[in-house]
Amino acid sequence: MSTYNATAKQTESAGDPPPVSALPVTMKYGLPGFESLTRFALADVPDFAPFQMLLSEEEKSFSLLVLDIKTLPAENELLILANDLKVKGIRDASHRTLLVLKLDRLKKVFTVNTKAPIVIDMKDGSGRQMILDNPKLPVDYQLTKV
Repeated sequence: MSTYNATAKQTESAGDPPPVSALPVTMKYGLPGFESLTRFALADVPDFAPFQMLLSEEEKSFSLLVLDIKTLPAENELLILANDLKVKGIRDASHRTLLVLKLDRLKKVFTVNTKAPIVIDMKDGSGRQMILDNPKLPVDYQLTKV
């Protein structure tokens, strides 16, 4: 894996630990609302495992805190998500499914949007954000209290 030096410099200056390694990810259609951003790096962040950062190569100030679905307990909503992805041809062996974290400051909880996972093909580094239309999948799936 390569080191994402530009981001390491940026995060070091902000006082945060720099990413150790990064996997290049290309999203042909970008992310909803950020369609012009197509090149990313999926970076491990020391001392914050299992969380990772999805860092934009084009807009250095844009990043998302993500969590691999495999790190979460297999609860009903997450099993539904895994099944919906399998129907769309996403298989565990060659793909990683990431959920974007959001902090609800009032409730002091982290949530993830299970309706819009980011799926990365580990064979070629291509990725896309899937929009799933299953009403059983929550937009704000609560992870834990902060």
